Amino acid sequence: MKHLILIQLTIAMLSIACYGQTYNDTNVVRHHNKIDDINDPKQIEALIKSIYKNYARFKINTDLKFSDKDCQRLCDSLKTKSYIKADFDNNGYTDLLVIGQWDSGDLIIVCILGSGKNKFTINRFTRGNFQDCSFPVVRIEGKETF
Repeated sequence: MKHLILIQLTIAMLSIACYGQTYNDTNVVRHHNKIDDINDPKQIEALIKSIYKNYARFKINTDLKFSDKDCQRLCDSLKTKSYIKADFDNNGYTDLLVIGQWDSGDLIIVCILGSGKNKFTINRFTRGNFQDCSFPVVRIEGKETF
């Protein structure tokens, strides 16, 4: 039960931290940035390292395997992906939601927000090992992305 509450709170925090909801309206002007050209985790890691040098050892958690069986079941049931592209802040530029880790193995969820002239910012959502069982979930309902 504690895990379910933690996950619900994490999802709510992710929604707020990525500016709540975005709209996939065809009238919104779309702009191209480096994230649009990314096709694999290595390219994401290179982008992250170019934004902030202290992310030099950051790795995408591509296999999404966890030692805790409850976390693994939750990850599998949510059909979690190691990264998700979407325009979370509704500014017309593609953003990234990423699950990764440093050498310590602690799970880290970050949102990379894109803006004009290929400028990016990284917002970290998880802190410390008490959030190892947190997973981002992106839902599209009609024209809205949550």
